[in-house]
Amino acid sequence: MSENLVERLARVLKSDLSDFLDIEGQPEDRDEQNLSDVLSQLKSKLGEKLAVAHRQSKVLSDLSAEHSAVAEKAEFAIWKGRDDLARAALARKFDLSKEIGDLGDQLDELDAETKKLEAAIEAITAELNGTAPDAPSPSTADILKELDTLFASEQTESKKT
Repeated sequence: MSENLVERLARVLKSDLSDFLDIEGQPEDRDEQNLSDVLSQLKSKLGEKLAVAHRQSKVLSDLSAEHSAVAEKAEFAIWKGRDDLARAALARKFDLSKEIGDLGDQLDELDAETKKLEAAIEAITAELNGTAPDAPSPSTADILKELDTLFASEQTESKKT
């Protein structure tokens, strides 16, 4: 059993050393491939965020229409002397106002996230095209740090659900 373990360990070490030597032989190709992979992931994430923003905009539009309709119903109920219906309509209007505000905040957050993703995509594309300086600018580094925190927070949220 110990021979089997030693053999496996030796194979793993040889494999790791071989991989290391392959990586050392072509660091530029590997960096470019990593950047391309990151760019692909960022574009995918941007598409997801834009889709979510579109759906939420539609929901916001529907809620705003319902808010207007409920306000008209409340006025009509008051005109008819139905205070009980007017109170119910005004309570619903208040709830809708709160939902609209929350959804607006979420859309603002999504907009900020999409702008960060777009900036990162632009920076990485420039890097791949060779139009960026050799060392990443502080803004690019800051963008990449923010993306790391964005992905980390998203993974935490997905684990909660």
